[in-house]
Amino acid sequence: DEAAMVATPKLAQLAELADTNHWRVVLVGDPLQFSAVGRSGMFELLVDTYPAIELDTVHRFTNTWERDASLRLRRGDVDVLDAYEAHGRIHTATRGDAARAFLDAWDTSRRDGKQVAMIATSNDTVHRLNRAAQQRRITNRELDPNHYLDAGPCRIHLGDRIVTRLNDRTLQTDRHVPVHNRDEWIITELHRDGSLSARGRNGQVALPAEYVAEHVELAYAQTSHAAQGRTVDHSLLLVDGPTDTRGVYVPMTRGRDRNDVYVVCEADQTPRDILEHAFSQNWIDVPAIVRRNELNTQRAAVEALRTEPMPLPLSGPEILALLESEQEIVKCLRDHNRQLVELPNQLRHAEQAHEVAVRSRDNTARGIATEQAIIDRYDRPLHRYRHRADIDAARTSLESRTALIPGLEATLAHEKAKLDAISIALRDARGSGRRPGWEHKLAAVHSAINDDLQIRAARAADRTPRVIIDALKERPEDPDRARLWDHAAARVDQHRAAFEPKHGLLGLDDPNWHAYNQSRRAVFAAATELDPTPRPDLRTLPDLNHERERNSHRERSRDHDVGIEM
Repeated sequence: DEAAMVATPKLAQLAELADTNHWRVVLVGDPLQFSAVGRSGMFELLVDTYPAIELDTVHRFTNTWERDASLRLRRGDVDVLDAYEAHGRIHTATRGDAARAFLDAWDTSRRDGKQVAMIATSNDTVHRLNRAAQQRRITNRELDPNHYLDAGPCRIHLGDRIVTRLNDRTLQTDRHVPVHNRDEWIITELHRDGSLSARGRNGQVALPAEYVAEHVELAYAQTSHAAQGRTVDHSLLLVDGPTDTRGVYVPMTRGRDRNDVYVVCEADQTPRDILEHAFSQNWIDVPAIVRRNELNTQRAAVEALRTEPMPLPLSGPEILALLESEQEIVKCLRDHNRQLVELPNQLRHAEQAHEVAVRSRDNTARGIATEQAIIDRYDRPLHRYRHRADIDAARTSLESRTALIPGLEATLAHEKAKLDAISIALRDARGSGRRPGWEHKLAAVHSAINDDLQIRAARAADRTPRVIIDALKERPEDPDRARLWDHAAARVDQHRAAFEPKHGLLGLDDPNWHAYNQSRRAVFAAATELDPTPRPDLRTLPDLNHERERNSHRERSRDHDVGIEM
């Protein structure tokens, strides 16, 4: 399991051992999560090269919306941030109060009996959070400050949560399970010689003083990389430094019930800016064979440019049409995904409402039959005088119940029609053959946009307008940085060709709002990859425009709500 985290040399050894012993090796994991610290990326290459069995249903999350959102987060779809913002999962924090707000959320959840994971993007932040969480427990009188041991740079107390950081097969629990790296424990005893006893999921263990001094740390917080593979009730992510798309995707999919991210922002930043920049980054290693193919492709493209006339880039209207088409197709796919998530819930509610209507109608009909039986039994000679009160009550009840029947029948017919309509809509959505067509069209649009970018990047060195050179500075001499510069220049050039901004480098506003905003985000991502602090006119839209976009998105969501109204 977690095969993506196996380093390439280790995987080669395993393959050789399997060949020698005629074993079958089954690799299970997610190539879009973290990989090994050393040379890695082979698992992703294998998945891309050979047929792989993929899971198509997400089971972890309590909230239905988060199942779909997690898959979009996995793909690095920045628009999924709208869903997390709408559900209150993205929080702004200043550098001064970030740890306090983060710890408050952790403390509240754990006091509610939830299993909570505190995750940060750097080891330094993890160490600070661990010490702060421990101090919070001391302040709450959950730990005795006078009963402790020194374990490396930290002080540990009876009842502290710790993690072991070295595999040691000589140390085993009372269930004969060895101690592993990243196993978590609760300290149950501290001994004068520096050793301790602890309880973990695999039983009780005794850790000697030498191991405690060198290989034990506090375990209240952990890095994004260490959190991979965990499942908890509530996951909390603190972003206070650089990270990439995996550094957001992995922590934000650990919690069953809730996943929150606290983003430390400087004066001119928003959480959206920082998270979108993270989505544009990919720090995972790639195998040498992949890099070699990339270089060969680049060399072939350069040779082709030398021998063939350089093609012209697309015109502004052609680019604009592609960008608008991209947004329309993405919207269709998003609506289709939402149907597959929301229609089953609506069907369940419609079935319940139909059952309630049937029970109401049937209960009323049974009441009518009961009252009629009373009348038939007593409204006769020799019985009528003694049962006058029973007869009058039965007639009154019969009259009122009979009056209810037309309304109940109408409600039942309404609920039945609604149930049938939702059932048909869900069947159509599940059996729709439109999605492959949309995906094919989207791939063609992306290919055309990227082809135009490559042409503009190839022309960037000597044909870029001065206004773009002023924004990006002069083209670097270093080949890798020059490639980033070419891509950023191509993005800016493509945006200006499509939207013809009247004000500034990228413009302030445009009627084609969604396509414009998406293009500007792409410019920001490319410029930030070249320079982490790009000029203000290359940054994403100011807070006011972010708010406008969010409001516009909510209005569109209401206009296109998935549902059947009768």
